[in-house]
This record gives sequence, structure tokens and C-alpha cells, in this order.
Amino acid sequence: MSKMAVERERAYWDDRYASGYISGRTLVRERLWAAIEEELPEVDHIIDVGCGDLRIWGERDCQDYVGIDISMQVLQDNKKKRPHWDFICSPAETFLSGLVRENVFCFNLIYHILDPENVRMVLRNLCRYARKRIFIYTMIINPFFPEVTDGKYQYYHPMEQYVPAFEEMGFTLTSIELMELRYDINRYGAPSGLYIFKSTSCSL
Repeated sequence: MSKMAVERERAYWDDRYASGYISGRTLVRERLWAAIEEELPEVDHIIDVGCGDLRIWGERDCQDYVGIDISMQVLQDNKKKRPHWDFICSPAETFLSGLVRENVFCFNLIYHILDPENVRMVLRNLCRYARKRIFIYTMIINPFFPEVTDGKYQYYHPMEQYVPAFEEMGFTLTSIELMELRYDINRYGAPSGLYIFKSTSCSL
């Protein structure tokens, strides 16, 4: 991303969080964690790309956690809530060299990326950060059909078309867990699911 694009993105999200924007819904969060914990009984060694306001975590803890977000506003708030967690202010498109953990989370981020080429960059980074597993929560059905975007800040990217790219990076899609079937586009809702990818190069 260009420096101007990064600053534009950062300003947008800083303004949203400063105005009191809250992410996530309780019922969906519980379904999401049920699916995660079935795959990952001990939630630890996490890189959370596009971590947002941490609302999705509820009261859950994690001993080894790194959150990445473009919004300095939300990261400052996060550090107050979770002083023992590490946070990095960076766009998801930028690869952070040397940052690796067993598991990578990416929730409610992909559909906010308006350029498909940037999506490829982000997904490649997820693979480079993860030793074992990648969990991606995003839209599973296009709520804007026949368009692909709301024209504002959401864009439908069919994850299935990126499966070959994951395979090239050594990850295979092992599960798609349906989380909700809501079509309330104006309230930032859409049919969503959890995509789980596992490394093909190590024993899990």
C-alpha cells in the first residue's frame, strides 16, 4: 500500500473507534469460539491480524498474543485493557519480518479490503506468520449480488478462489464452519463463516 493509502485507512478506522464503534455480536462470538476451541483446545501462541477492539475475545485470555491493526486509536485502548499483550500498528498488507506463531487469526478483516490484489498480499502474510493453523472469519456468500461491494467499505471476496494460493504456501483448507446467515447489509452483517487452514508441513 502507498503511504497515502495507509494514512487514509488509518484515519478512517481511528475515527470509527474514537466515535464509539463496537465490533461483533455476542451470539456469533460464542459460535465462533466453539468452533475455534474444538480445533484448538488451548488458545495460545496467536497472531491476530486486524485485531480491532478485542471485543470478540470477551473475557478469554492468551499468554502469548500479538495483535496487529492499522488503527493506533484502537491499539492504545487495547493496551489499557490487555497490558500483557503485544500490539503492532501496521496495515495487514505489510509483512512484518520475524513475526511467527503457531496460530493466526484474521476476523472481520477480509471484506473491508477493497482491492483484490491487496487481499492476496494479506493472505500471503497470514501464511508466512503461521506455523500450524490459520483461522479466517469472513463472508461466505455475496450479500451485494449482482455487485461485489456496497460502494463504501465492504467488498465480497470469495475465499474459495484463494485456496490454490494457500496450497502454494503450504496450507490446506480443512473446514468451513457456518456462523450466521444474516443479510442485514446496512448493519454490517452478511452470511459469514470460519475458514480453517492447516499447515501441510508439520504434525498437528
